[in-house]
Amino acid sequence: NHMDAHYASALFRYEKEFAVKFREHLAFASLDDKHTIKAGEPQFPVAAVEREKEVLVSKDKILVVSDHDFTRLSLTPSVAMIIDVPESIDGSFCRGRVFVLLKENAFNPSSPQRHMAELKGILRELGPLKPILLLYTDGGPDHRLAYISVQLSLMSLWLNLDLDFLCAVRTPPQHSWKNPIERIMSIINLALQGVGVMRKEVAHESELKRCCSLKIIRDMAKKIPELKEEVLRSVEPTVELLSTLIQRLK
Repeated sequence: NHMDAHYASALFRYEKEFAVKFREHLAFASLDDKHTIKAGEPQFPVAAVEREKEVLVSKDKILVVSDHDFTRLSLTPSVAMIIDVPESIDGSFCRGRVFVLLKENAFNPSSPQRHMAELKGILRELGPLKPILLLYTDGGPDHRLAYISVQLSLMSLWLNLDLDFLCAVRTPPQHSWKNPIERIMSIINLALQGVGVMRKEVAHESELKRCCSLKIIRDMAKKIPELKEEVLRSVEPTVELLSTLIQRLK
């Protein structure tokens, strides 16, 4: 329980009622980041969800996943759902178009600005922009509405899309399960079951192997500018594999 649970839940209901009333004139987006997916070292794949199992590691061959936890690189799936607003408040708000963006954490980390830039691209891809945008997220650091960085990113989105109205609501503290996108996360888990992932070897492998944290990798990239592109290219096969699996979900 939380002292703000009733108040925050009421806000979500008001937002849904508003969406139903003006459903023809708005887009309703639910956003969240999924748990990090570790990318194993070259020739040592790590299971995306479960370890110690024989899993698919590429489109052509099967290997046994290594039993270790530490990896230098990892991916974070950012998930967005543009909700198909029902005709009544009793309808389902867990249906719609789902978009999953896989990002390497060392050089493409999640941030409020990146989330809004991704959402802008999604909305433009869907066709003519609606004058009203509603958002519902959890209270993580990338979406916490009390943070100035989040407020500025929302303002920039509002200006960039030339919106008439923008409303952002967050889940009650410790109640992120209320976010409709959480229902989608369980479906995405199906694509990650029994899958092993690993990165390719990079040209500056010896330098990368000396890095034991994301911060050290970023600092190393300042000394070796080529390292950034090498790291991003090294996870491309992993992104391709996971994207192929995720796209087959419904």
